[in-house]
Amino acid sequence: MGKNTAKTKSGRRRPGSQQALRESNSHRLLQVLAANGPQTQAQLARHTGLSGGTVSNLVRNLSEDGVVQTDSAVVGGRRSVQVSIRPNSRYLLGIDIGRTHLNLLLTDSSKAEVCHYQERLPGGHRAQETLPHVGEVLRGLLATEGIELSSVGACVVALPASVHPLNASIVQDTVFHTWAGLDLQALAEQHLGLPVVLENDANLGALAQYTSGGYGEVQNLMYLKVASGIGVGLVHNPVTRPGFPSPGMPSIYSTSTGVVGEIGHTQVMEGGEICYCGNRGCLEVLASARAMIGSLNRIRPDTNANVDSLIEAAIGRDVAVMRLLADGGAAIGRALAPLINVLAPDDIVFGGPLTPIGDIILESVVPAARRRMLPALVDSTRFSVSPLAGQSEVLGCIALASQMLWSSAE
Repeated sequence: MGKNTAKTKSGRRRPGSQQALRESNSHRLLQVLAANGPQTQAQLARHTGLSGGTVSNLVRNLSEDGVVQTDSAVVGGRRSVQVSIRPNSRYLLGIDIGRTHLNLLLTDSSKAEVCHYQERLPGGHRAQETLPHVGEVLRGLLATEGIELSSVGACVVALPASVHPLNASIVQDTVFHTWAGLDLQALAEQHLGLPVVLENDANLGALAQYTSGGYGEVQNLMYLKVASGIGVGLVHNPVTRPGFPSPGMPSIYSTSTGVVGEIGHTQVMEGGEICYCGNRGCLEVLASARAMIGSLNRIRPDTNANVDSLIEAAIGRDVAVMRLLADGGAAIGRALAPLINVLAPDDIVFGGPLTPIGDIILESVVPAARRRMLPALVDSTRFSVSPLAGQSEVLGCIALASQMLWSSAE
């Protein structure tokens, strides 16, 4: 990142040189800014494990090189210097594809919005039709903004299913089944014209709470997404562990199989209704938005309920809807409790399309979970509603794309 590069006669940088160390530390600092957004120099020192003096020198050099910018800020009643990444010629692309929606966000390299596009998708849409459509939308937006496709530095796509880490396929073909059995990596890259990373939407929703939702100092966070399905995303951020220098980079919990956070397929009723996963009595059969809308339409066939009307009825305290939410919330709480006892997250954040009535749903989730939690965790586990409304997943795409861009920066 510096103006000079220490190299050997062969042209390679000497890894033990002061210049190489300075560039390594600069790279680390930029990764923290990419992951966590603007930071004071004191926060950067804590998150990188570098001394205050080292951070100050790095910030000065990066500012002179035009890589970062500094602004005056007041933090905790004290004046300080806030550091942020200065936009360069690269862009970040986030694409959230759900069972019934498309949400596309393009930002500059500092994560400032350039353009935003949303639309409803038909139920049961297929990758072979949806991805070409997304490619057309993307090219139209880029043309309008006068941006070349080659300027997109990183692209992340969120999907409502577990994604295999090696071949980016849907892990279980009964979940998001219209997209299963395909090489989604190749298909997405073919139609978008870009290298693409695919990730589970709940995982990305969890990441967004750190970078955009105000949870940046939380060590372990669980994001609960209640939509057509139900899933949880898990993110660990080591910045709050005293005495241990850390990379300051929140990381998504992942597995070798790609299966993670599928709480919606936890059995909560013996002999219950058959779920599309093949089991009976799954949480999604009772507590997903899809299930509650289906129940409302059965008891009131003239209603033609959808997510918007469900939210409106809940805000109006409709007695039938309140019962549906209470039963669903209690079931979610029962399913969450064992996870909480095992993982001990500091915060559980509710998100998804039912976010506007998240507080109402948590009225049933929290007591049901706390009755089954270890006593030591009852007071330390916080429940809240995401402040990001329906944008958590696409903002998580941008957060991961930012980490990718600045992790690969030379």
